[in-house]
Amino acid sequence: PQALANVMCSFAKLQVRNPQFYSAVAQDCVLKSKISRYQPQNLVNMAWSYAKLGMKTETELFKGIGESIIRQAADFNPQHCSNAAWAFATLGLADVPVLDALARQGVVIGHAFGAQDLSNVSWAFAKLLRLDSPLMA
Repeated sequence: PQALANVMCSFAKLQVRNPQFYSAVAQDCVLKSKISRYQPQNLVNMAWSYAKLGMKTETELFKGIGESIIRQAADFNPQHCSNAAWAFATLGLADVPVLDALARQGVVIGHAFGAQDLSNVSWAFAKLLRLDSPLMA
């Protein structure tokens, strides 16, 4: 999982446009349930990569990513929360259970958030019109 997440992240940073390849990777991750075995960093890197490339059509991949976020949110650090929220908001995916899981973890580890983390999470929740009072307190 880490190698594939790193490749996807590199392609996204370089803005490599190959929708067929990205769709094949997404399908492979979903069909073989690979995404459910990703560690938080790799999971978030995949989400960030697809969001950076504007791959909004990969709904099944993001469903799997969302399920994994919900299950693993307690292990997320500030950057994981920040990048996951950014990815979902960038694609306009207002997945309430995912946002709730990220918000709960954000409340727990909020003291460790840096300025960029706070900015990304605040922007994401605002973009998705999601107010979480404990998180924003």
